Amino acid sequence: MEFTDEEAQEALEYWTPERRGQAQSAVFPTTPESGPHDVSLDGELVTPRSLAPSAAPPTSPQTDALGRSSLEGLQTSADLSTAQRWNYNWGYPPSSTIGKLYAVTTSGDPQICTASVINTPHGSALWTAAHCIYEPFAGAYTNVVFEPQVRDGLGQRGTWSALEIFVPPEWAQTGEWRYDIGLVLTAPGGENDQSLEAELGSQGYDFGHGWDPDSYGASPESNAVNFGYPLEGYNRDDFDGGDLWYCTGLPDANPSTPGRLSEGRMSCDMGRGASGGPWISRLHPVEGTGTIIGSNSHYNTDPEGERIDGSVYSGSHDILATALISNAR
Repeated sequence: MEFTDEEAQEALEYWTPERRGQAQSAVFPTTPESGPHDVSLDGELVTPRSLAPSAAPPTSPQTDALGRSSLEGLQTSADLSTAQRWNYNWGYPPSSTIGKLYAVTTSGDPQICTASVINTPHGSALWTAAHCIYEPFAGAYTNVVFEPQVRDGLGQRGTWSALEIFVPPEWAQTGEWRYDIGLVLTAPGGENDQSLEAELGSQGYDFGHGWDPDSYGASPESNAVNFGYPLEGYNRDDFDGGDLWYCTGLPDANPSTPGRLSEGRMSCDMGRGASGGPWISRLHPVEGTGTIIGSNSHYNTDPEGERIDGSVYSGSHDILATALISNAR
């Protein structure tokens, strides 16, 4: 789906402070009742790719009076399934590269998700969940706008509007959660009318390896960090969508979706609003950048729709993710 320059400008004008305050979190999809089933993909496989993160000016992270990095004290080696508010290195990566993604659904409802700046040749791309930007069988969402570095409900770096959005054809045709990944290319924006990467920096990515921790560089000493702007969570009443939160842990494959297109799984109690938030592996303790290996997609519920555990799942970041990212040129 492509937007004209005029539509991109209209999207910026649409999201007044009042509308942002009224927007609801995207419905965090739940595991389909029908259970997993095999899916075959025809066509040429895309070679897995990875790309390093880029730095944002200023390239040095903020330090305190003693010259210590403000990421000092972040323990990614510990499994943290109870989300904590992000209070490290504010204004620099990773917080500058993650923000709230606003969109208007096909039924006209304003909604909020999370997205992250991803390093691509295009220079101004976002990684998120497909359900944040496209409704299966219905079409693309409109007025898609990104607001990074939101704290206490207030963005601090301006906004960027979408020029193009991409989701896997399989998502558009089936709505299965293994395909719940999305890419957004934006126009220049923010306070200085620059690309996302020039203004904010970016996270790298490492797709195409599945969920074996050895393959994407994670280990018990260097877990992945799951970020989001949750409005609700599992047995939580302190989320309001106004702040960035995080969990840490080792992702693994969802045993219900075996095979090349397996979903990822992490223990984290964030819920709606955190959809699309990145799972970042190898987060550098000084630079605040790493590689995206997954993104928040859905959780498990009982027949009444109540969440039953603290796990969250990611769509497959294997061959479909590498194919999707090839659009960002």
